[in-house]
Amino acid sequence: SWGGYFALRGILTAPDVFTVAVASAPGELTEAQEVNEPYMDLPQNNKEGYAAGLNAAQAGNLRGKLLLVHGTHDTNAPLSTTLRMVDALVKAGKLHDLAIIPKADHAPFWTPEFRTYYWDLVINYFLEHLKAF
Repeated sequence: SWGGYFALRGILTAPDVFTVAVASAPGELTEAQEVNEPYMDLPQNNKEGYAAGLNAAQAGNLRGKLLLVHGTHDTNAPLSTTLRMVDALVKAGKLHDLAIIPKADHAPFWTPEFRTYYWDLVINYFLEHLKAF
């Protein structure tokens, strides 16, 4: 989701400002391109723009604490985008946390079945890791 994308973008591109982030369903510019094309043109016509917006390319910049969260049944932001980010972080040697929520869709925070778990996860992550800063 764009909130997850920008939470991730913030901690990767401004690590002195953002020290803890939770990125829920952090899609990428290359997924669901029809959302981006009115603003960025077609990917083949704006390769530099799309490349500049890829969070995975910034994985080596991670210095803070990052929690990635994704539901397995998300049809808005595919789980593959989070797994590609995990791959980039592992290759960059960057420690991070990952929570996969089985059967959750794009908005587990709105779904009664997952709402409490999701918010407990997010709130506890911030409470635990913001103490250090």
